Amino acid sequence: MPDIYATVDGRATDFNTTGWEFNRDASSCNSVSDTEPVITRDTATFGASKQAGRGGNIWSIVRTYMTFDTEDITVAPSEAILKVYGFYVGNADCIIVKANYGSSLTTADFDAIVDHETPFGASDGSGAGTLVGTDVVAYSSAFTSGWSTSGYNDITLNAAARSVMASVDIFQICIMDYDHDYLDIEPSSGEVSYSGCYFSGQSGTSKDPHINYTAGTATVTHNATFFGTNF
Repeated sequence: MPDIYATVDGRATDFNTTGWEFNRDASSCNSVSDTEPVITRDTATFGASKQAGRGGNIWSIVRTYMTFDTEDITVAPSEAILKVYGFYVGNADCIIVKANYGSSLTTADFDAIVDHETPFGASDGSGAGTLVGTDVVAYSSAFTSGWSTSGYNDITLNAAARSVMASVDIFQICIMDYDHDYLDIEPSSGEVSYSGCYFSGQSGTSKDPHINYTAGTATVTHNATFFGTNF
């Protein structure tokens, strides 16, 4: 079962004092951190919070983006598992969705989730902007089994993800909070829900994010031509 390691990986963080809907639908964010500059690990790599600040509430959302080179995959894998090594905090659930951005992360990539515009524009913190049943492509089921902070979290990629892996040279994903960000449910006052992980910037590869997959089998079509009528 071959492994594909992330070539770009990092987190995008946005926070504001205006409101949840502006936070979730931000076209740019306050900060990003990917392989340039190097990020090794972080306690908040996906999740959401609402905390009291000076003069009012502060809303925050963090999303993690990853890029994988899938040029050598020409047939959809029969199985693919995204493996992310957790770090320190494991309070948030997640889901993997289809993303599209450049060769590195910028502050303009906070919402680099494909086809997010309509549901994000409907964000109200009560579920009106949920991504369920929209054109946003989920690459996994919700990962709600508990985020390990001392080992790999194995997230099974679905048929849609495996099909795209075979059809593109660059496979890009977003790991986003499920309970709040994906479903458009505003955190309650004082709630802090994040999970952390290691990135490829850390020394060695023992904790690097990667996809472990089982190669698929190409479908062979047999065309037979028979001559004559005597069998």
